[in-house]
Order: sequence, then C-alpha cells, then structure tokens
Amino acid sequence: MPTTSKKMPWVPRPEVLKGELDDAIFGADFDAVVEGKTNAPEVYSNPKVFFQNTHPAKELKRIAELVFNRLADPKEAGAVVRLSTGFGGGKTHALIALYHLATNIRSKTLGTDLLPAAGRPSKVAVAAIDIGRAGTPIFAEHGAVKTHTLWAELAYFLNGRRLPRDFEDVDDITKQPHGALIERMFPDGPVLILLDELVKYMAGLADQPQKNLLRFLDNFIGIVVNRPQTVLVTTDPGNQPVYAQSTAGLAKVLAAAQAINEVEARRSSCFDPIQDETAKVINRRLFEDVDARAAHKASAQYCDTYKRVAQEHSELIPAEALTAKYAERVVECYPFHPRLVDTAQNVLGAIENFQKSRGVLRLFSRILREVAKRDVKPALITAGDINWADSGVQNDLLGRLNLDEFKAVVRADIAGHAQELDGDKPDDVHRRVASALLLESLPVAATTGLDPAEVTLAVLRPEDAGPEPSEALDGLISRCWYTHLTTGGRWRFQFEPNINRIIEERADKLDPADALAKVKTDVQAFYHGPQFMPAPWPLEPRHVHDEPRLQLALCESEDTAKAVLAYKDNSNPAAPELRSFRNALLAICPSPAKLDSAALHARRHLAAEAEWSERERSALDQDKHIRDQLKKIRPDLAKRSRLNSYRAFDRLVLPGGRVLSLTEEMLVSDEQAVAQAKGQANLLRFLQDKGLVYRDDESLDAPFFAAKVLPGTTPADVSGETFKTKSVQERLYAMADLKLIPGDRFVRQTILRAVESGKCVLRSADGRVFDKKGCVAGQPGQRRRYPDRLDLSQVRIADDVMVAKAESKVAQEWVREDPAETDKGKGGGGGGGGGGPFTPPPPTAGPKEAHDWKTAIELAGKFRLVTLVLTAETPADARSMIGLAPGLGAEQPLLDLRVSGSLKGGGSANVGIGKVKQTNSLKPLDLVETVHRALTEGGMYKADLNLDYGEGRAGMAPALETAANDAPDSLKVFARFKE
Repeated sequence: MPTTSKKMPWVPRPEVLKGELDDAIFGADFDAVVEGKTNAPEVYSNPKVFFQNTHPAKELKRIAELVFNRLADPKEAGAVVRLSTGFGGGKTHALIALYHLATNIRSKTLGTDLLPAAGRPSKVAVAAIDIGRAGTPIFAEHGAVKTHTLWAELAYFLNGRRLPRDFEDVDDITKQPHGALIERMFPDGPVLILLDELVKYMAGLADQPQKNLLRFLDNFIGIVVNRPQTVLVTTDPGNQPVYAQSTAGLAKVLAAAQAINEVEARRSSCFDPIQDETAKVINRRLFEDVDARAAHKASAQYCDTYKRVAQEHSELIPAEALTAKYAERVVECYPFHPRLVDTAQNVLGAIENFQKSRGVLRLFSRILREVAKRDVKPALITAGDINWADSGVQNDLLGRLNLDEFKAVVRADIAGHAQELDGDKPDDVHRRVASALLLESLPVAATTGLDPAEVTLAVLRPEDAGPEPSEALDGLISRCWYTHLTTGGRWRFQFEPNINRIIEERADKLDPADALAKVKTDVQAFYHGPQFMPAPWPLEPRHVHDEPRLQLALCESEDTAKAVLAYKDNSNPAAPELRSFRNALLAICPSPAKLDSAALHARRHLAAEAEWSERERSALDQDKHIRDQLKKIRPDLAKRSRLNSYRAFDRLVLPGGRVLSLTEEMLVSDEQAVAQAKGQANLLRFLQDKGLVYRDDESLDAPFFAAKVLPGTTPADVSGETFKTKSVQERLYAMADLKLIPGDRFVRQTILRAVESGKCVLRSADGRVFDKKGCVAGQPGQRRRYPDRLDLSQVRIADDVMVAKAESKVAQEWVREDPAETDKGKGGGGGGGGGGPFTPPPPTAGPKEAHDWKTAIELAGKFRLVTLVLTAETPADARSMIGLAPGLGAEQPLLDLRVSGSLKGGGSANVGIGKVKQTNSLKPLDLVETVHRALTEGGMYKADLNLDYGEGRAGMAPALETAANDAPDSLKVFARFKE
C-alpha cells in the first residue's frame, strides 16, 4: 500500500533532490578527475565520497582484485584488461575507481568494499589518460610541454610529468618508437596505465597514423604483458559506437574498434563492470539509506497482488512475475519496480544517444524528485510515476534523444486526454498507463510498446483490483491522438496522429447546433417511458400543457425550467397565468459546463460516424486503415456520447423552484449497459427515495380527503355536495403541500380508502352506489343493498363517476333503499298462492379497465386481457404503434382510421376507414397519411389499433411492459380484462 508515514523507507542523497541535475553529477569525467579540475563534482573527485557512492558490483571487485594482485606480485607477468560494455555501462566509473585506489594506495580504509587493504602494493606509478580528449597534431598540452602522440603522452606521465628527450624525437604521429625506447618509458616498480576512449581517438586519425598507432599498441602491449607488476586497462564502446554521426563515421569507428580488438584480444581479459547489478548501482548512487524491511514488505505486497490478479485474470500477469525470483528482484530494485529498471537498461539502452549510466541515474533522480513532493508515496516507483510535464524529463528523454516530436504526445495525450479520462478519480490509471506507454515507445521501432500483461506489470498497484491498467488501454486508444495498436497486439505512441486526431479536426468544423440536437435526442430517448408524460424542449411555459397528468419537462436551461413550472403562460409579462396543476409537473435541465462537455462528446461521435460513412466502401489502403481504427472506437464513442448527454442533465427542478442535483449513479452508472438505461425509472426511484412523490401503494388519509380535498373541489351540480372523480383528480394535482402525484392510481386509491372508511360514497356511471357497507343498486323503485364491495378497478376517473361526503344529503339519497313490494294473490279462503318481495338479481362486478400502461400491466398480472386498443394521434405514432402489434400477439389486429380538416388548397376532407387490416391492398395508413399532409394546421388525425383476445388471455403483463417501454409517449392505451 502507499506510504504516508513521516519517516520514509528510503532517503535520497541531497544532490538528487536539490539543484540542477547536470551531466557532471552523474556523468563520470575521467580527465577532470585525473587533472584535478575544480569543476569536477565531489562525488567523483573526492575519493572518500566516490567510494561511498559506488556499489561494489561483483565484476567491479573482480577487476580491482585482478589489477592490484598483478601490481602487488613481482613474480606475476603483466596484464591487459578491457572494459567492454555499451556506452554508459560503468567503464569510466571503473577507471576512476582504479585511479583513486592507485593514487591513494597507502590508505588502508579507502575503497575496502572493492579491494581489501591487505595485499595492496606499497606504491604504484600511474598514467591515466582520457584519450577521447586528445587532438591532432597536438595530442595534449601541459603548460609549456606539448605532446603530439599517445606514446609521448605516456612517457610524460610515467616519468613524473616530464617528457624524456628521447621521446621528443619520435613525438610525431608519422613516426614510430622502437621497442627499447618504449621499455625505457616504464619506471621501476608497479605501473598502472589507464586509457579511456582509445577508439574514439583512433577513429579521427588518417589511415597511416592509424597504422602507426596500432603498431605502437602492439609493441606496447607486448611489453606490458611481459613486464612484472604492470597492468594496462582500456575501454571500448562495445556494440554502441555512439560517436558516429554518419555512415562513413560509423564505419570508421567500427574499423578502429575492430583493429584495436585484434591487437588486444590475444593478450587481454575482458570485463563488464556492472553486468546484472544495475539496480544495486542505482540505489547506491541515489540513496543515502534504503530500509530493507520496507523492501521485503513491498515485495510481499506485490507478490500477493500478482497472485490475486492472476487467479481472476491469468492473462494479465506475466508468468515471471509469479516466481520467487521476481519477488527477490523487487527487493533488489526497491524502491523502483523491476520493470522500470529493465526498461531503462534494455529499452532506453538500445537508443543510440542514450548514455546508460548517467541517463538512467538522471531519469531516476527526476522521478524521485517528483515522488518526494507527494504526501502519499507509492509502494514501488513505476514508469507511471514519471512526470512528463516536467521540462527536465522532456529534455533528458526527448530533447537529448532527438525525439522532440513526442512532446506533442505529452501535451495532447498525457497532460490532456489521459487526465480527462481520469477526471477526479484518485487512481489516475489512464495517466499512469500513458506515461509507461510513452517510455516504452521511445526507441521508435516496430517492436516497441506494451501488451495488456506488460502494462499491468508496469503500473499495477496493490490497491488496484487488477484489470484497470489493461482497461485503460481501451480508453486511451479511443480518446488519445497518438496512441496506436499494432497488429501484434501492442499499444504504443507514435509521431503520426491516429483516427482520434482526424475526428477532432472534423468535429471542430461541425455546427454546434447539430451536436446540441444530438444531445437532446439522446436525452429525450433516455427519458422515454410510461411513468411520466414527456414535455421535451419547451421554449416557453405555454408549450407545456397544464393538465392533471404527471409530466416531465426537458429544458435547455434552469431559467426555462423554473418558468415552465411556475406559469401556464407568461407571454404577457404584465399578467402571467400561473400553472394550475403544480403536483403534475417537474423538469430536468443541464449544468452548463456538463452540457458543453456533452456537446463535445456528441461532436466527436458525429464526426466519427461521418468518417465511417465516407470511407465505408472505399478500397484504398489508407481508408481501410482508418476503418480498422474506427471499428475499435465507434462503440466507445457512442457510449461516451450518450453517457455524457445523460449526465449533463443533472438538475432536477421541482414545483416551487426547488432544485436538486442528480448523481451520476442515479442517472446511469458506468457498469449499467447504456442501451438498457431507462431514465424515467431511475428518476422515479430517486423521487421515491427522497420522499418527493407518492408511491403506488400510498393514498391520502380519508379524514384529510373529506375535510381538505373535497371542500376545494369544483362541485358537479348546484347542490355543492357532488363531485366528479375527474374534478377530484384536478383538485389533488393542484393542491399545495402535496407531493408529486404519480398517476390516476393514487387518486383512485385515495377515493377507495375514503369510501372504505365511511367518509365518502361513490356513484358509478351505471347507477350503482358504494359505501363502507357495500353496494346499493337497481332500477328506480327497486334499489336494494348488496354485499358487493368497491374495488380499485371500479373507481374510474371520469365525468360520470361521482363522489360525495357520506353525511351529505346527496349521499343519503344515493344509498336509500326502496321498500320491498308484496305480491297480493287473488285467491281466497285459505287458498295458496301469493309470493314474497321481488328481488332483482345481484349486479355483476363491473369490467376491469385500464386507461394507462401502468394500470394495464398491473391488471394483466391478475386477470385475462380481453381487449386492447391503442390510439395514435399522429402518423409517426401510428407507424410506431403498428410495430408493437406482433409482440402483443392478438389474433386479428384491425385498424380504425379517421382524418378530417380543411385542405390547404381550399375545401375540406373527412375520411374514415373502419375495421381494416393494415395489410389491406388499399394501404390504409398511407392513404390517410397522404390526406393528413394535405390538411391545414389543426387537422384531426386518429388511428385506433384494435386487438381482440377472444375469451381473454392470461399472462400478458410482460408483453404489455415491453410495449409500454417501446411505445411513443403520446400513444394512448385502453385495456379491458375479466377474471
């Protein structure tokens, strides 16, 4: 887990955290050390500080022991040692180590990590030359003394910084000293010769001087290996001759290296001073202290994390990461992740201009500086922790390597798109993955980049679930401008922009109105459903009907939403009309910033679709490449466009102007399939959770209904005691201090409870009257009481269903029973005959009817569907209505069509078609639509789809629910059921 304690488990050296990270700090300058120059950093010039910062790598210790064992033993022949690695592999550092040991040979405490004090020679003559600085015709200057050749320079150093007269005569690159003269340059006793950058010098010579130099080296090495207590140490650039700046220069360097190699190889031993101890060298150089316990703790954390993720996603963890050896590597590389060390050494090391040792040290120092600023430190430092926005990082990894083209990647994709994808999320996984991708892309080769397992290894943290890094790749490829997916399944950055850049440029040219229209279309589709009657995009209040039905206004701004909820019509500012049905309307509107973001995503989606349309059938290779990219990102662009559209409309405006914020999870979560998202259902659940809307099973208290609701309801007659259920509905939707009313069911349920409690009486259209005791029914003069109870299906909201208070005169009259009539038989005298009172048959329970989808679905769960009638009032709704029929499975759907009104050219039309199949050769839908288009504004259009189910069909609730979700919001429904 991340570290938050004040005491850090690792402490960088002061020069790592402060000041400029100059090459001099990490780049060993052999000449500056040998000449004692004042500008040489103390870390190299001061022997004590140097050895404190030097990791005793096994191979470096072997070199020191071989050299000084030969120097100490007079019976041992001389030796030639070649330090051979790629540039920056620690060769010059090894030379400086040997130099400090030799020039401080009497110190018994210096450099003991590399070389035991016991057994060292008592004195050593040293000739240390950085030949890479030599020139022609003057090789070097030492005050008044000038040398012109390597052999004169050697003679100068081996003779106490004095050039013998014998060498003045042959100090010419075109001449050659003989063997005896060469032997005379060696003083008595142990001699150590350190030559750096010999190949670089030789590559600058003409052919004949090169031959002279090689002949000298052959003679010189022959003398060294046959002379006791004498060691020559040279360096060569291995396989990275980075000094070559052209093809000819490269060939010359290679030829020089090969020639020297042939001369030295017969008599020399070759060493790589660092080998596989790069991590230890880095840590010794950069840190004053590293807590071993913390290293083992981090290793255990990452080992457990890799095993956990591998169990669930085996393809995301490389097999090597699950081994005990890798756990050991975590300890060895701590606090850096082994993958970062490997990348720096192997991936960056393959770049021609990257100097391994100093380049890696400088890079890791910059990462440490960035991490040290954070309050929370990662358990391991990874490539995801590189701050590419830092100018020093850009200069080291882009400027020095001639990769300035990648600065566009930093600006657009790492600092831009990746951070946009992360948003406010604390794990910044997109930025981490993008950072690692860029580091791995620097070699600019076909094999660079990362696959999902490698990127997981590169940036995964113990607190991650596991798939986040690999999933972030999809986000980056769909959003960034320079990400590319190779045919081999590797993600990388390239100089060339991808399809996203093309999309962005096209999106910038799109009309903003088109993007806004797409946002509104997506939002309107999201809020389609049976729970609310949508009122989309009103420009002013009069565009939303003032009616007792729960409506949802979709508004472009909060000001518009508040005006719509407050007024029925405000076109006359001096006398605006207030809205009557306050409990029947709410509105949703966007946050301006989120709306802008949604429009941006919509523009990208529209641009991508336009690109696809243009290139869909093209045979050009370039278009095929773009199509392949589009295939990968189109689904994600569509999803993000819809998600951002939904989430932009996060302001809920309630009656009275109260505004609430809708959370993203309430609108639609990332995990929820966007295609399945239903805004109305989500909104209703939000309102219910907040107690802002009545639930389906709720009703008003009967005493409150009788005392507060009915007295304010418009009476149905002059008695003032009779109220239409339609008027009761209007009263409830208009009353203050009530919640939003979800639909007629709540009104009907409230009336039912008032009747059941004895507070009210209800009279149906057929004359039946219900009170708490039961039902009074029958023809006038024959009205009787029956035990039938009122049920919800019999409480209709209509103009012919009445309600009255139970104690009112009207209600008393309604429930009055007529006296029983007695047959008076005509027989006499004990004759039989006669009869009892006339009793009409008890009324049957009324039909179960529904006038909205919700009620129809509920009844379909209990009763058999007999008849279903769908009514459309526009041609578009009629077409949609026809599409619902197959899913509803009626035996013989029939259409009733009627259109009437004034014709545009004069005259009128009145066309009716009854009980016709939609497949009739007359093409009835097309016919009435043609007539409707010819009418002036205000013409009437009505299409009824009649679905008959014979004796009734049970189990229709699922089919009705599907139809409700797919039906246009303005489609009307009527359903009749029976038991």
